[in-house]
Amino acid sequence: MASRGSSTSVIAAIWTGGPGNDSYVGGGSGDTIEGREGDDLLDGGGGQDSIAGEGGNDQIYGETGSDTLNGGEGDDMVWGGTGHDVLNGGFGDDSLTGGTGNDTYVVNAVGDVIDEQSGQGTDVVQASITFSLAGTHLEHLVLIGIANINGTGSASANSLTGNNSSNLLDGGDGSDTMMGAAGWDTYIVNSASDIVIEVVGQGDDLVRAGVSYTLSDHVERMTLTGTGDINATGNSSHNQLIGNSGNNVLDGATGGDYMTGGLGNDTYYIDETGDRIFELAGEGTDLAYASVSYVLVGTVVENLILTGTADLNATGNGVGNRLTGNSGNNVLDGLVGNDTLTGGLGDDTYYVQSSGDKVVEASGEGYDVVYASATYTLTGRHAEELWLTGSADIDASGNGVSNVLVGNGGANVLNGLGGNDTLTGGLGADSFLFGVASRADTVTDFSAVEGDMIDVNAYTNGVANEGLVTQVGLNVVIDFGSGNVVTVLNAAQVDVLSHIVW
Repeated sequence: MASRGSSTSVIAAIWTGGPGNDSYVGGGSGDTIEGREGDDLLDGGGGQDSIAGEGGNDQIYGETGSDTLNGGEGDDMVWGGTGHDVLNGGFGDDSLTGGTGNDTYVVNAVGDVIDEQSGQGTDVVQASITFSLAGTHLEHLVLIGIANINGTGSASANSLTGNNSSNLLDGGDGSDTMMGAAGWDTYIVNSASDIVIEVVGQGDDLVRAGVSYTLSDHVERMTLTGTGDINATGNSSHNQLIGNSGNNVLDGATGGDYMTGGLGNDTYYIDETGDRIFELAGEGTDLAYASVSYVLVGTVVENLILTGTADLNATGNGVGNRLTGNSGNNVLDGLVGNDTLTGGLGDDTYYVQSSGDKVVEASGEGYDVVYASATYTLTGRHAEELWLTGSADIDASGNGVSNVLVGNGGANVLNGLGGNDTLTGGLGADSFLFGVASRADTVTDFSAVEGDMIDVNAYTNGVANEGLVTQVGLNVVIDFGSGNVVTVLNAAQVDVLSHIVW
């Protein structure tokens, strides 16, 4: 039996100490020993023992077997020995040494110290306080309780598990697995092979990544850190992706995403019409790839490229954009600013707001139409139609192919240049201009009443020759020879002659 200050050996028994400093040594079977008050020395010996120091500054030895060791109050020293032990220092600043085996440590105080050596099993720390595995040979960390506490890994591959509050989990170096549970959790990712696990309904979570990274399911936000050129990819949720000062690629994947590149020349991938890009002036030259119709209005992104084969549209923002279509039938509108619009394959439509806008089309890339609210020429561009919009007095010029030119409500000058062109002035006093390369052109809506004029000075050099103008049925034909003919539909010879510029 036990006595104060005594040393007693027990065999498969239950022993309880008194208020003094007790010393117990268990036998070869599983013992239950409680030190109670005093600074006790408790040794389980062999077997699977349960030892509780309770009060005082105790020394507890599990020895062999898988033991459960609890220091209780005071600053305790707990050794697990061999076996898979559970070491709980309790209150106070405790020293916990697991020894060999897969041990579990319960940490409740910032002064607790764990001693594990390399090769001594796969160990778990259960911490009710913010805790770091750095500098240890510990593999797993589980946060317990309800406080908002944090967990940090080591240079090895760790698993970190949060509690049901808001945690910050940082795996450190190595390929880590981090699970936040409920709460609004923050994950620090240092390796592309780090794994973050969240389930639906477990808060609004954030990954802060110093490497290129893809969000796992049910993680909502990611911020890239550092200055490197790294990338962020979202998941099927509505994500928020924030770049760093480098050149980033941000791809929200499916779901309506919010993406901010910050400084650097950033690239965005747009998969939903609900995707939003936020860029400020002076934050690099940025590019968006869109697999849906997309508008750059509201963000200072300079370039937009449509992907895939669908009939999609691209709209700029007024900063001088480069808009590039795909192989479908695209509508490209740069808005204000001097834009470069490239349709590619397909029958494309362009909206031109400035004479400095450039439409780029190659031969054989579909039948293309330009709508212009400023004076514009198709020269050097393989677009077939040009329509003037609004009511301003602006002009339209074609190119070397057969064009359709249509005026607006103002007084327009229409010049088809080369090819067999069709010219429609619309309302207003319009001038139809013809040169030596005009070939066989047609005017569809000549009106003497509206003050329309037909200018053939390039042919005649100011010398009148009424013999060139003949009435052919309902139309008037002006024939300069060599296949150069102007046909004025539904017109009278007398009206044409009175409104011709020789």
